[in-house]
Amino acid sequence: MSECVFCNIPEDEVIAQDETIAMAKLLVEVKELLDAEFAPAGYNIGVNVGAAAGQTIFHLHVHLIPRYVGDVPDPRGGVRKIKRSLVPYAEEGE
Repeated sequence: MSECVFCNIPEDEVIAQDETIAMAKLLVEVKELLDAEFAPAGYNIGVNVGAAAGQTIFHLHVHLIPRYVGDVPDPRGGVRKIKRSLVPYAEEGE
Protein backbone atom coordinates (compact mmCIF):
# COMPACT_ATOMS: atom_id res chain seq x y z
CA MET A 1 0.00 0.00 0.00
CA SER A 2 1.11 3.56 -0.62
CA GLU A 3 2.51 5.83 2.01
CA CYS A 4 -0.18 7.88 3.70
CA VAL A 5 0.84 11.41 4.58
CA PHE A 6 -1.24 13.50 6.96
CA CYS A 7 -1.33 17.24 6.52
CA ASN A 8 -3.48 19.96 7.99
CA ILE A 9 -5.43 21.80 5.28
CA PRO A 10 -7.67 24.66 6.40
CA GLU A 11 -11.23 24.32 5.11
CA ASP A 12 -11.00 27.51 3.05
CA GLU A 13 -8.00 26.23 1.05
CA VAL A 14 -8.05 24.02 -2.01
CA ILE A 15 -5.74 21.01 -2.05
CA ALA A 16 -3.12 20.76 -4.75
CA GLN A 17 -3.61 18.55 -7.81
CA ASP A 18 -0.88 16.12 -6.74
CA GLU A 19 -2.57 15.69 -3.33
CA THR A 20 -5.89 15.02 -5.04
CA ILE A 21 -4.29 12.41 -7.28
CA ALA A 22 -2.54 10.78 -4.31
CA MET A 23 -5.86 10.55 -2.42
CA ALA A 24 -7.57 9.00 -5.45
CA LYS A 25 -4.79 6.41 -5.82
CA LEU A 26 -5.01 5.57 -2.12
CA LEU A 27 -8.79 5.14 -2.39
CA VAL A 28 -8.30 2.66 -5.25
CA GLU A 29 -5.69 0.72 -3.26
CA VAL A 30 -7.84 0.53 -0.14
CA LYS A 31 -10.89 -0.45 -2.22
CA GLU A 32 -8.91 -3.30 -3.80
CA LEU A 33 -7.87 -4.54 -0.35
CA LEU A 34 -11.46 -4.35 0.93
CA ASP A 35 -12.74 -6.10 -2.22
CA ALA A 36 -10.27 -8.96 -1.75
CA GLU A 37 -10.88 -9.39 1.98
CA PHE A 38 -14.59 -8.62 2.41
CA ALA A 39 -16.22 -8.53 -1.09
CA PRO A 40 -18.65 -5.67 -0.46
CA ALA A 41 -21.47 -5.08 -2.93
CA GLY A 42 -20.79 -1.34 -3.18
CA TYR A 43 -19.21 1.69 -1.55
CA ASN A 44 -20.02 5.14 -0.28
CA ILE A 45 -17.19 7.64 -0.73
CA GLY A 46 -17.50 11.03 0.89
CA VAL A 47 -15.76 14.18 1.99
CA ASN A 48 -17.40 16.75 4.25
CA VAL A 49 -15.88 20.22 4.03
CA GLY A 50 -17.11 22.79 6.54
CA ALA A 51 -19.66 22.69 9.32
CA ALA A 52 -22.48 23.51 6.89
CA ALA A 53 -21.67 20.26 5.06
CA GLY A 54 -21.73 18.23 8.27
CA GLN A 55 -18.01 18.19 8.98
CA THR A 56 -17.31 17.55 12.66
CA ILE A 57 -13.59 16.68 12.51
CA PHE A 58 -11.87 19.68 10.97
CA HIS A 59 -9.14 18.20 8.87
CA LEU A 60 -9.36 16.77 5.38
CA HIS A 61 -10.25 13.09 5.30
CA VAL A 62 -12.10 10.82 2.93
CA HIS A 63 -14.66 8.23 3.98
CA LEU A 64 -14.57 4.94 2.05
CA ILE A 65 -17.41 2.87 3.43
CA PRO A 66 -18.04 -0.67 2.18
CA ARG A 67 -21.73 -1.52 1.72
CA TYR A 68 -23.54 -4.84 1.59
CA VAL A 69 -26.92 -5.89 0.26
CA GLY A 70 -29.30 -5.73 3.22
CA ASP A 71 -26.97 -3.78 5.54
CA VAL A 72 -29.86 -1.33 5.94
CA PRO A 73 -33.50 -1.75 4.88
CA ASP A 74 -33.31 1.13 2.36
CA PRO A 75 -29.83 2.28 1.25
CA ARG A 76 -31.10 5.39 -0.55
CA GLY A 77 -29.57 8.50 0.97
CA GLY A 78 -26.13 6.93 1.34
CA VAL A 79 -24.63 6.68 4.79
CA ARG A 80 -27.29 8.55 6.75
CA LYS A 81 -28.93 5.38 8.07
CA ILE A 82 -26.00 2.99 8.51
CA LYS A 83 -25.34 3.43 12.21
CA ARG A 84 -25.84 5.71 15.14
CA SER A 85 -23.64 8.80 15.19
CA LEU A 86 -20.23 8.69 16.83
CA VAL A 87 -20.62 12.30 17.88
CA PRO A 88 -23.67 13.80 19.59
CA TYR A 89 -26.02 15.92 17.53
CA ALA A 90 -28.59 18.08 19.28
CA GLU A 91 -31.49 16.92 17.12
CA GLU A 92 -30.76 13.30 18.03
CA GLY A 93 -31.16 13.98 21.75
CA GLU A 94 -27.67 12.80 22.62
